[in-house]
Amino acid sequence: MLAAVLKPKSKKAVSKSSRKGKKAWRKNVDITEVEEALEKIRDEEKTLGGKLSDISTESLFSIDVKGDSEVKKKVDKKSVKLHIDQVLENRSKIPGVFSKPRPNYGKNHTSKYTKMMLEKLAKKNYIEKNANNTESSDVVMKTGEYDLWAQADDQSEDVSHSIMKQKKIKPPPTLNMKPAVNTPAIHLPHSGSSYIPLFKDHQELLMIAHEEEVIKLKKTQHINSKLPCPVVVPSEQNIENMIDESDEKSSEEDEIELEEIIEKATSQTKEQRRKTKAERNKEKRKRVKIREEEQRKTHKDFMKKFEKLPEIIKTVENECAEHEKMMIERTKLAEEMTKMPKKKIGKYRVRKAPIDVKLTEDLEGTLRLLKPEGNLFRDRMISYEERNIIEPRVPVSKKRKYKLKEYVRNSYKNS
Repeated sequence: MLAAVLKPKSKKAVSKSSRKGKKAWRKNVDITEVEEALEKIRDEEKTLGGKLSDISTESLFSIDVKGDSEVKKKVDKKSVKLHIDQVLENRSKIPGVFSKPRPNYGKNHTSKYTKMMLEKLAKKNYIEKNANNTESSDVVMKTGEYDLWAQADDQSEDVSHSIMKQKKIKPPPTLNMKPAVNTPAIHLPHSGSSYIPLFKDHQELLMIAHEEEVIKLKKTQHINSKLPCPVVVPSEQNIENMIDESDEKSSEEDEIELEEIIEKATSQTKEQRRKTKAERNKEKRKRVKIREEEQRKTHKDFMKKFEKLPEIIKTVENECAEHEKMMIERTKLAEEMTKMPKKKIGKYRVRKAPIDVKLTEDLEGTLRLLKPEGNLFRDRMISYEERNIIEPRVPVSKKRKYKLKEYVRNSYKNS
């Protein structure tokens, strides 16, 4: 017989690895036992809903009251679940994770909807109870008793509404006021415009007409001055004069530049030298002296003004009195201006009537040879405008609506 001597199996030699540092420790430490234990706990939670040690024996074991499962299978053959439904069925006892945590109020909690419905019911019951006790409304009180089938003796009220009523146009306050225009309808002509005028009167009227013409000429000259100047062609003499002037100016400019350069050089040499302590102290004393003189002057001026205070008060009072008088005069002027006709109504100003005057050569001694000057219709229109009866207008020239088109006509069509 062969006696086999069985030696106990030796453990596998575990290869040692470095555990120097956190990284090496995490990498080389064996945590399989911990992972297995955690996986076992997870399986228990899935199947039983918690740890096996924590669950009570009553919940683990139960008394079978349902009966034989094979008999049930035979009875409920028709209500067998499909394989796809069985696959999709949730077997885990761990509840699903919700996005928002739901508050657990308890058994006695009532939702907002139930509260609202209860309030509605309470109001409804209260209205039904107090329906008979309420007083008659305004509509019931206003409606009178009348016979529906009565004759036409009853007075029929006129039905009127705010929409049917037309609002009256509010007239302006100046509608019934009398016009306060002081201008006369017809202006008396100047004595110099007579057919046999006096020499003095005629000369006076001529001077008035002359002044008006001068004003018109000044206006036209002012407008022409604003317009661009005409181009002047330079002559030979003008060119020579311009060259001489430019040479003189250039020589003067060169002299000025030289003087400026010399001044800058001297100022730089002065600035480069450093001031001594005595010079600085002297400048400081000078500044202090100037400041003291300024303070003395201001104090002196203040004292003078303080002494003249009663005179200043009197002058202020006089100025106030003058200002009040001026304001009264202004109000009077404004009242007078309201009575005077307006110089501008609408877009254009009121025209001024032209002076109808004849020169000394054109004067005739008799009415038979007299030639009429001016226009009566024009005078009437201007008087209407002056009295603000008619709005002043200006003659508008007709403008072409469409531009003229130019067509090139061939020579053979002209024949």
